[in-house]
Amino acid sequence: MALFEDLERLADRTYVMLLPDATLADDDPVMAARWAQHRELHVALVAARPRLTLLDLTTRTDKEGAWLPEHFRDGVHTAGDGRKRQQLLFLRRLREAGALPGR
Repeated sequence: MALFEDLERLADRTYVMLLPDATLADDDPVMAARWAQHRELHVALVAARPRLTLLDLTTRTDKEGAWLPEHFRDGVHTAGDGRKRQQLLFLRRLREAGALPGR
């Protein structure tokens, strides 16, 4: 938590990004529960600090976000279409957070 305290002294706003990996596509209930717990942890972390904003980049849609195994070159890092999809989602989340002008 000391990191966030330091960041609050340096910036008016800090963005915490929840990033996907190839396990997001796993339909196993155990993996889904792990992702839900991971997401809840990020939400709670940001809720406790008013100068933090969560950018959840784990959305699963037809056009945005990387979540299928083929969106990743090694299970973690996006590649090709996955990178483009992730960039679209990132820009939308920044706009929603007020960090970029709307389009």
